Amino acid sequence: MTSKKSEGARVPSLRKHANGQAFVRIGGRNKYFGLHGTKDSKRRYDRFLLQAAGVNAQDCSDMDTMSFLLISCMEEPIQPS
Repeated sequence: MTSKKSEGARVPSLRKHANGQAFVRIGGRNKYFGLHGTKDSKRRYDRFLLQAAGVNAQDCSDMDTMSFLLISCMEEPIQPS
C-alpha cells in the first residue's frame, strides 16, 4: 500500500505571507517571490516551477503558457496543493 504523499510530486501553492509577500514552503523553508498578487510575483513563481523541473526558462517570454505546458506534459502529472 502506498501513502498519498508518495503518489507523485506536488506543485507547491503560491500563498500570501502575513508580510504581504508571495511565497511557497519547500523543505520547511519559505521561498519568496515579491509582493503577492502582482504579475511579477507570478512570473517569478512560474520561473521557479520551470527551474525546479529542470527546464531552462531563460528564453521563455510567456511564462503562463510555459507553466501549463510543463505541467501538462510531465510523465507523472504533479498535483496542485
